[in-house]
Amino acid sequence: MLTLAFGPDSGSRRSHTLLQTLERAIESRLETVTAEAEVLIRAGKPEAAIAVLTDSLALREDPRLHLTRGDARLALGHDLQALGDYYSVSRDPDIGLSDRARKAAVGILERRWDIEGARHLLGGISESTFVERAAARLTRREDGEPAVIVEAANETVTDDTLTRRPTDTYYHGYFAMMVREVGMGVTKLSTGDWAARTSSSFNCSARSVS
Repeated sequence: MLTLAFGPDSGSRRSHTLLQTLERAIESRLETVTAEAEVLIRAGKPEAAIAVLTDSLALREDPRLHLTRGDARLALGHDLQALGDYYSVSRDPDIGLSDRARKAAVGILERRWDIEGARHLLGGISESTFVERAAARLTRREDGEPAVIVEAANETVTDDTLTRRPTDTYYHGYFAMMVREVGMGVTKLSTGDWAARTSSSFNCSARSVS
């Protein structure tokens, strides 16, 4: 609409200058809105971020707005709506924006067990390390293997007092499993024996000192 009203066909150099001025003003406004929305998301106000971003998208379609609105929708748990925003940015010529959108979309699809959809998006991501790790993770999901989350720790908890004390760096490994049914078979166990076996069998924390 701006180009039609103020473009070269309008026959006025002043019209062209007005168009450039308006374009700069809109660009500045979009940058401000994107920054404000990111602050709102970090402050735990994704609904407010979505409102200002949607209003600005009525002014101009912009991949930065869609990407940030996707982040806000994801923060609310609206995965499918967020996925729509990320898809709209996934083919953007700006590699930085498209990579961010594809990575976020891969995460959503992986959580929804859309393994093939996630793999398809990986093909357009330029960061090889992310692609390799995500591909390996998707294969483990497909094969039914648990994903292990490893984190470093430099303190431990004393069992009797539950106080923390510094220690050499070591690593915790966590994974989750879903138990659909538990059968004890024909073996009869006392409550104490059953609790002891359950505790040892389902201990999901592994420790190794580096």
